Amino acid sequence: MNNLQYTKNCDINRRKWDQCIAESFNSRVYGLSWYLDIVCENWDAIVFGDYEYVFPVIFKKRFFFKKSYHPFFCQQLGFFSKNKNLINEKNFHLFNIYFSQYFKRYTFCVTSELSSLFPIRTINLNVKKNWFSNTNLELDLARNYNDIKDSYNQNTIRNLKKSQAYNLKIQKKLKC
Repeated sequence: MNNLQYTKNCDINRRKWDQCIAESFNSRVYGLSWYLDIVCENWDAIVFGDYEYVFPVIFKKRFFFKKSYHPFFCQQLGFFSKNKNLINEKNFHLFNIYFSQYFKRYTFCVTSELSSLFPIRTINLNVKKNWFSNTNLELDLARNYNDIKDSYNQNTIRNLKKSQAYNLKIQKKLKC
């Protein structure tokens, strides 16, 4: 546990942080420092070792207290690590104990990869109420349109037909 360190935003090594996020097995744009700067009022970090795994700590200041929250436009956050073996249930519990020193209540939505490593429902009830998982819906745009369209349900196909009446067009360049 002595390898975990709470790091204030101004002391975060942004290059190492972003490198850890980019090379992580569960990489998300939501975890990059520039993105967090845009969508969060305040954020610090918990860093393991030399940025071997990182965790963004999102909070709002209320009087003399910090209150954690899950920010808008961040579907999934949580641990990010290049080494999948560092993310395990033991370290998860150590982190939970460490994190509870800074916040009495906290809620985070973890990435789907973390949920599959150790399902949140198997973690003890004190932890379960603080952590939850959201599904990230992703569309593989490498496939051609007809293959993608074939997997749509009937309601989506009906809505697409209705939208054709509005003559929507994709414009590659916006005119200023």
